[in-house]
Amino acid sequence: MVRTNLRKYSYKKVFPRFCFGILDFIGFLFFSRKRDIPKNISNILVFRPDHLGDVVFSIPSLEILKEKFPDAQIDILIGPWSSSLIKNTTQFDSNNFHILEYACPWLNRPKIVKFGFLSIFQIVKLLKDRMLEIGRTYDIAIDLRGDFQLIMAARIARIPFLAGRGSTGLGFLLDTDVRIFEDRHLVESNLFLLEKSGLGEFPFKEPEIKISSENKDRGSSILRENGANFLKPLIGIHPGAGLGDKRWPSEKMAALVERFLLKKRYQVVLLGGPDDKQLIQKLLEFLPPLLKEEVIDLSGKVNSLRTFMGVIKNINLYIGNDSGPTHIASAINVPVVCIFQGTNDPSICRPLGNSAFTVSAEPKNRKRIQKEYPPPSFEEVCKVVDRCV
Repeated sequence: MVRTNLRKYSYKKVFPRFCFGILDFIGFLFFSRKRDIPKNISNILVFRPDHLGDVVFSIPSLEILKEKFPDAQIDILIGPWSSSLIKNTTQFDSNNFHILEYACPWLNRPKIVKFGFLSIFQIVKLLKDRMLEIGRTYDIAIDLRGDFQLIMAARIARIPFLAGRGSTGLGFLLDTDVRIFEDRHLVESNLFLLEKSGLGEFPFKEPEIKISSENKDRGSSILRENGANFLKPLIGIHPGAGLGDKRWPSEKMAALVERFLLKKRYQVVLLGGPDDKQLIQKLLEFLPPLLKEEVIDLSGKVNSLRTFMGVIKNINLYIGNDSGPTHIASAINVPVVCIFQGTNDPSICRPLGNSAFTVSAEPKNRKRIQKEYPPPSFEEVCKVVDRCV
């Protein structure tokens, strides 16, 4: 049990690592209880309340989980911003998958609340209400996020078997505690967690989002209504990201748009939700007036995830930052160029697939807990883009 001395926490600061290290050490010595996985599993709870990209990376785990337990009811606790993704991905039948929505305040961007202790009891109430509805407790809960607050909620709700990662603390409350692997893609890490939980083999597979033909046709109509004629390849560019330090500079993105338009062979579609409208306006300010008129600006017009997925399915090439929409585009099997900067490591959270390409510069601060990736140069991005068009 004293292996907690060697635990690698996901916190960047020393103080929380120190505090949780002591707490886990004491917890493993005096309060740890490891149960065997139930033999009969008919109700499964999966925690995935974080961001869109994380939900995309969890799709293979959910699919294989359903294949292994075809008669089981699988509930997924996700943020409201992700529910449309699951609801409009055709492989997730509502008869087998049930969505529980909860916006964890400590996962908001920008982060305002670090610890949501009141939220823990709100999640407990949500789980207990659902268990009352189905007439029994969950057999197992799986925390793909790795979050001590979710671990506490599951234990207070008295779910008998809990698998997850103790990387943020309270690993002694888990029946199966799977460590973070820094050299594995997050898709593989999720599958590995389920396998180590005793649920069987979970072979690697890439995320795939299947959408209906009606949704694709609706996306095609939106593009035509805004000036796309499909006689030229459509280049979709999404300049947004959940965090500012993950956004490639607007002037560089604008230069990329200008480069496409000057070739006269492409149409450029600017993508983004209502929150991205100001960012796209800033991008457009860097373009010459005549070229600005040639751009198809869908910012604010694609106001739902369902609509976004339908539009993306009609795009010939998608270019974006490390963000949920980029990972969705890749999972829809659209050719993607993903521009990495900030603190995410492209080796573990890049888009997957033969038609997905990433661009990143060499990280700074290699010896620090979290590497920092500066913006890649315009030339580096163009070099990769030219391979895709």
